[in-house]
Amino acid sequence: MERPAVIEVEDLTKVYDLGEQKVEALKGVSLRILAGEIVALMGPSGSGKSTLMNLLGCLDRPTSGEYSLNGNDIGSLSSDEMAALRNHEIGFVFQNYNLLARTTSLENAELPSLYNGVPTAEGRRKAREMLELVGLGDRMTHRPTQLSGGQQQRVAIARALLNDPRIILADEPTGNLDTQTGAEIIELFKTLNREKGITIVFVTHDPEVASHGQRVIHFKDGLVEREEAGSRTNAAAAGQSAQVHAAAESEDAGGGDVAGAGGGGAGHDGGGADDNGNSADNGNGGRYGRRRLGAGVRANVRIALRAIRVNKLRSALTMLGVIIGVGAVIAMVAIGEGAKARVAKQMERLGSNRVSVYAGMVTRGGRRVRGARITTLTEADARAIQADVPGVVRVAPHVRGSAQVVYGNKNWYSPFTGTTPDYLGIMNWGVESGSGFTDDDMLLNRKVALIGQTVGKELFGDDYPIGQTIRVKHIPFEVVGVLKERGTSSWAGDLDDIVIVPLKTAQRKLLGIRYVRGIEVSAESQEATSDVQDGITALLRVRHKITGTKLDDFRVRNRTDILEAANEAASTLGYLLAGIAGVALIVGGIGIMNIMLVSVTERTREIGVRLAIGARRRDIRRQFLTEAMVLSLLGGAVGIVAGAAASLGLSYMGGWQIVISPSAVLLAFAFAAAIGVFFGFQPANRAARLNPIEALRYE
Repeated sequence: MERPAVIEVEDLTKVYDLGEQKVEALKGVSLRILAGEIVALMGPSGSGKSTLMNLLGCLDRPTSGEYSLNGNDIGSLSSDEMAALRNHEIGFVFQNYNLLARTTSLENAELPSLYNGVPTAEGRRKAREMLELVGLGDRMTHRPTQLSGGQQQRVAIARALLNDPRIILADEPTGNLDTQTGAEIIELFKTLNREKGITIVFVTHDPEVASHGQRVIHFKDGLVEREEAGSRTNAAAAGQSAQVHAAAESEDAGGGDVAGAGGGGAGHDGGGADDNGNSADNGNGGRYGRRRLGAGVRANVRIALRAIRVNKLRSALTMLGVIIGVGAVIAMVAIGEGAKARVAKQMERLGSNRVSVYAGMVTRGGRRVRGARITTLTEADARAIQADVPGVVRVAPHVRGSAQVVYGNKNWYSPFTGTTPDYLGIMNWGVESGSGFTDDDMLLNRKVALIGQTVGKELFGDDYPIGQTIRVKHIPFEVVGVLKERGTSSWAGDLDDIVIVPLKTAQRKLLGIRYVRGIEVSAESQEATSDVQDGITALLRVRHKITGTKLDDFRVRNRTDILEAANEAASTLGYLLAGIAGVALIVGGIGIMNIMLVSVTERTREIGVRLAIGARRRDIRRQFLTEAMVLSLLGGAVGIVAGAAASLGLSYMGGWQIVISPSAVLLAFAFAAAIGVFFGFQPANRAARLNPIEALRYE
């Protein structure tokens, strides 16, 4: 039975453009290599044999001529289809092994499985089998630097065999080996040819090595000079092997040519083809099937983590910008949210359903007058609000001032408030000891006082203050109660530094006025405060005879307005600080891009190896994008921990309330990932655009 041709080359030329000079490496080479053959290519350096091997291995494209592999025109294939061929049909064995220095023998051998969708466990099992086959079962965990030259070449052969190729192309496989080891490698090739029917094509300078080929093709000056039979070939055995292989080919391909990338027919995996015989699998070749994303992602993450471990210090410095940026985002958002929570808590403590009326602004004699100079608010206004505005529960007019408060030989300068008994209820304030003053106290103008915790400590220390007499502006007041502690406010200071006395007593005895400075109103619910606010405004405009566009001589505010204003201020500050943190993140991203560009340059040969064994450009791009993202996400994770720790430290040292929001953590983490993708894309794209041959030759 006549053996089919697996490789057919017709008038193949290759010209290298070196600028002013053009080098014609191949000048019209034509040859046929049959299934199951062992063919040796010989010739002096510069004769074009290695260039031909690169073209046969789909690592490069010819300048002109035709190349058919298993009956399929290679010239019409896309780069992805050629990558699929390199991964499934061809096993390439390089003269200098081209093993990845940072990986073990097992990881080197399983490398092709990363680019054909094989599950990780399956790829690793097959790699172990191949290493056992080449006699390296006890060297699986050794790195290339721990192996001899012959052992490294055996690892390269195991890698080439992983995906059951039909053809092995070996470029000077014994060139760097001693005579005995070289003979062992040649015997291994002959065994693979005999037992598996694999077509072997190898380049050599050594006539002794070439004699093991069934045919020896001599090259000179880019042309085939002559062919001859190998002197050590067992023709009968070779013919029997070829017949077995041809029968297998016929059975596997359904009687026709083997289906490759872009070729017709059904292959190993039964992939479909269209009416023109082209693969229906979107460029992956009918026999190859679609490559699954999951295995590639896991493998890329492993590769990224390995690269980070190899360059620990450099990776740590690269991540520093991301760590600072994410940590700053977490800390700043935590402080901002804490400020909002603190304001909300203070509002709740002061009465969330509270509406306040204050003196506003009027125009007198062409001048605008506001605040304390306006005397239009009165107790009558407070009574009208209580009677006429729907939704009002309590009303408490008040006046305020400051004075020296004296007890015995102690004195304290403190604010005071003159108001009614409803004031404490509106302000959500209670009495810790003693009692509040009553309506009778108001009616009879009794000189009684409630004091805050701060005043009590400053004047009485550990003494019991109830029933004692204090002097405010030299006027004696009996202390009838001590107020509960309220703490501090961001806008009102120490809320416990206060003396509260009946309204009329404060007006007449302490201030000498008849008007009030403000009116505190309690609505029936927080939701009703807006309606109450509108009702008060409408009522007071009528009572104060304000019409048209005249300015109101009062201001009405509810706690919601104050809370929104405080939250807006906190948010603005948070955005500012987050913007600063964002700048740090961008700087970190630039650092990632810079180090990834360095990594691409350092690993150019590795990229060439991956391309040579079947990685598509998108696989290389995805690998380096994954590395950039892993760097960024690791930095983000460390930054989150650092930001949380910094927030807790600031809270402990400064007494600030903080709120570490899960949404802020997720946002910072997502931003770190986006930084990795954005700044990692350019280096990844640069790596993906590398030419396999140029990358393999890079020093």
